Amino acid sequence: MKFHITPDIPPDAVFLDENGQACPDIKNKNAFEMIRLAMAHQSKCQADATEVLKFYFNENGAINLEFLEQWLEKNQPVDRWFFVHLIEVAGQRFLAKSYSAHKAAIAHSKNATPRAWVLEQWRNKSDQAQKKAEFARQYSPLVKKQFGLIVNPETIARDWLPKVKK
Repeated sequence: MKFHITPDIPPDAVFLDENGQACPDIKNKNAFEMIRLAMAHQSKCQADATEVLKFYFNENGAINLEFLEQWLEKNQPVDRWFFVHLIEVAGQRFLAKSYSAHKAAIAHSKNATPRAWVLEQWRNKSDQAQKKAEFARQYSPLVKKQFGLIVNPETIARDWLPKVKK
């Protein structure tokens, strides 16, 4: 039997099953209060897990185990639902990160040959005073013609050519 519950249950509410029928075993006030408390607890566990995960990684994306240890010590005892939500939230984050890294790897592999060719042309250009934007405008159509890859000049200048050291 599935129940449709929200945290803001009015005290006189009646729970409905999947057929829309009132569930006789969940009509009294004590049951409502227990469900309300359980849902509030679940929400807190989920919020805690999200907060911990947000600060669990440093700005470089590396894992900060010291933070997790300190947080766990400060917030004892930790409910098992916290760990359930932590695993869920962490899994979602890692999947999203993995997916974007996977997409970046695919894009990089598709562009590897034309990118290497453009870099070689940049290093061997006759006019060493030529600016990156000018070079990129010149080579964007050549990349399309030679490799069948449409790449705009801004991408060539910003991402493909070496950064200028100041």
